[in-house]
Amino acid sequence: MSKQDRQDNFVRVLTDRQPALYGYIFSLLPNRDAAWDVLQETNLSLWKKCDGEEEIHNLDALAHEVARYEVMTWLTKNRRDKLRFSDEVVRLMAEDAAARPARADKRAALRECLRDLPEHTRELVQRRYAPGGSVQTLADALGRSTAAVSQALYRVRNALKRCIEHRLTREGAA
Repeated sequence: MSKQDRQDNFVRVLTDRQPALYGYIFSLLPNRDAAWDVLQETNLSLWKKCDGEEEIHNLDALAHEVARYEVMTWLTKNRRDKLRFSDEVVRLMAEDAAARPARADKRAALRECLRDLPEHTRELVQRRYAPGGSVQTLADALGRSTAAVSQALYRVRNALKRCIEHRLTREGAA
């Protein structure tokens, strides 16, 4: 792959990530103008850091890290603002914001995995985790022991966990 092809690829990938990156930055700053300015600084820093040549396999993590540092720089330069979060609060907010996409991906995978379950198994899970649902009430309703219901739910949760991991791994490779 030529240098120009690698640079073009880097720009394409970074451009695709702009809405999510802007949302992340905006979640840490007081206004849209500040978030826009920090996004531009983040893009510039990423370009310099990668020189547009490297193929970035984990661009999201790198972009979020660079953006967090750019947010901290912006906050330091703008200390005179009345609303100012401490560095620790910004760090915690950044960690939470960075984890949101992963949680959303896991929820989407869970919905798909639940949809793939046999109807009776899906109903067992829905009844257990419905408001007021418990292993005891479910066992009573099904005429089974609580141990049997607990074991069935344990197996379903493990199957769901494997399904979610498989879907996330497959999507990560795509």
